Amino acid sequence: MNYFLTIFNSLLQARRLKVNVCNVFSDPNPKFVPMLEYFKTILDKVSFNQELFEKELKKAIRSLIPHEVEELKQWCYENFSNEYRPVLASCFSN
Repeated sequence: MNYFLTIFNSLLQARRLKVNVCNVFSDPNPKFVPMLEYFKTILDKVSFNQELFEKELKKAIRSLIPHEVEELKQWCYENFSNEYRPVLASCFSN
């Protein structure tokens, strides 16, 4: 029974955090990356292209929970307001 609880808890964590579920079971110490940090990395990497940036930002807003969206909003305005202020305003207004 304890084994099944471990599997269930791992699946719950994998759903909330961006990980490969297969790695949760093969790696005894999986490296969980919070979704917010994952999306910050992605946005930073696609910031060279406005269309990609907007697409990934919308995906991040859909995927994160409300307090993470607020943190992402603050981070985005600190890092990208010079380049993408209209995109940020549009995405975060909804």
